Amino acid sequence: MTANTTKNSISVPDEYLHVLCDPCRFSGKTTVAMKYCRDCNGHLCPNCVNTHIRVSNTKNHHMSYIINKKNNFVTTALTTTTADLVYGTAAQKALEAKCVDHGKPVVSFCALHDALCCRVCIGTGHRECKLQILSEAANGSRDGKEIRGIETVIKRLQARFEDIQRDKQTNLQHLGHQNDTFSGAIKTYRRTVNNVLDKLEQNLVKKQDRHFETKVEELRGCLKTCQSAISVLNGSLNKLDIATRQGDEQQLFMTIKKVQAITKRYEKIYADVDKLPRNYAFHFIPELSIEKFLKGVSELGKIKDESTTSNGLNAVPKTKGKRSPNDSGSDEKLMASVDLKSRQRSPRKTESPVKQLLKQPLGTDEFSVRLPSDKKTCSITGSAFLPDDKLVVADATNKKIKLFSADLKSIAHLETQTAPRDVTTMSNTEIACTLPNDRTVQVIHVGKTMTVSKSFKLDVECYGICYHDNAFYITSGWSTDKEVQIMDTEGVVQQKLRPEKGILRCPLYVTVDGKLDHIYVSDYETGIVGMDMLGKVTFK
Repeated sequence: MTANTTKNSISVPDEYLHVLCDPCRFSGKTTVAMKYCRDCNGHLCPNCVNTHIRVSNTKNHHMSYIINKKNNFVTTALTTTTADLVYGTAAQKALEAKCVDHGKPVVSFCALHDALCCRVCIGTGHRECKLQILSEAANGSRDGKEIRGIETVIKRLQARFEDIQRDKQTNLQHLGHQNDTFSGAIKTYRRTVNNVLDKLEQNLVKKQDRHFETKVEELRGCLKTCQSAISVLNGSLNKLDIATRQGDEQQLFMTIKKVQAITKRYEKIYADVDKLPRNYAFHFIPELSIEKFLKGVSELGKIKDESTTSNGLNAVPKTKGKRSPNDSGSDEKLMASVDLKSRQRSPRKTESPVKQLLKQPLGTDEFSVRLPSDKKTCSITGSAFLPDDKLVVADATNKKIKLFSADLKSIAHLETQTAPRDVTTMSNTEIACTLPNDRTVQVIHVGKTMTVSKSFKLDVECYGICYHDNAFYITSGWSTDKEVQIMDTEGVVQQKLRPEKGILRCPLYVTVDGKLDHIYVSDYETGIVGMDMLGKVTFK
């Protein structure tokens, strides 16, 4: 069958009459193929044929001519291949063996790796392998055993995916409901917050009304007293005038004494009235701590992901939420994330920031810090461990310093005149706390009871405090001066660390790393600021 006959009988396009060499085509060349390798299922030019028969893995492959050199006849191999290309069904295309890694035709089978190999696979990962031609490897494939096994595996895997698909469809619907519930919960909590603010507003308005009514009543009483005094004194003047002009000496004498008595009585009344304010005025002063707290909160709440895997474990690890400077330990509980095996053995001895990030607590505990005598919700603004693992906390709303044992049982407490802010450990039996409203630092002896042993006044609002190397490091908080004061144990300020303007805007808490000779300050506005012991800023 000639080339023309082949073309006319099956309507083969002209480009199929000159088949290109596959290896050359892959390298970008256009070389006409001379032979066809039935084992590799590829076309080869003369040069590639020579290479093919020299390689140990392919030298025994079966090849046939594509074009008859004398008569220019197209062989059956070309006719079959062309027919497959032109008339191939979808089933034939589905059964075409392509390499899963390179997309090239499969030419052999590696029994060692149980893998079908293309020419690229042979030249890369299977050079030393003993390969089988496909026809040899395929012997016995129709005995049914392997087919039934793979069919069972496929059906089982398919069933598992179908189960997951159904579960995910159900989860998708539930997730939509949960999203709606989440949105509703946000709005409900927002209304709760609004109700709290509304209640605060109502309480203040009631207080305003009572204050206004009290002052109005006071002024009205004063006006009534003044009017009565003016009238009585005016009558006394008239009586004195009449007695002077018409009465005898005895009547005049009696009138004078009466008028004198009235005058003395109203002089006392005037003295009382004169003590009242000359100018009555009042105005609104906002509770800035509310605004400061809200500015320090980045979100209205958190998303708690409770997704679980098939074995019941959490699919998403829990993350730690940030805590604002004024976050005072919500409700009645204090979350203590503590390394239970290496609690601080020296006062406020810290590690470098990198080590602190890498270090994870070996356990956590949650316990109530509320005492029976507490009248308000606890607001924990500072805490410290003693060397014997006792815990000291500062409760701002209840104005107390509270002491707990190593097993977190209440031991003692000390009531302060104003709200405490931070605490630090000095020794087994001594701690110190800050009272910002009084600008005072108190040293407290700790035992079965807690007593104040020393008290120091500062010229700034003392907020955070840390004890290191027989000295106190104290932040200025919301004061005008943005600084860290270093004070000895007798209350004498040794040094004031004031970085350049803008570095510290509202320094709140402070700690000292003795190993690195570094001071770390948490600033409400600028974040964490690191300084050396002389106050030189090292990072921000």
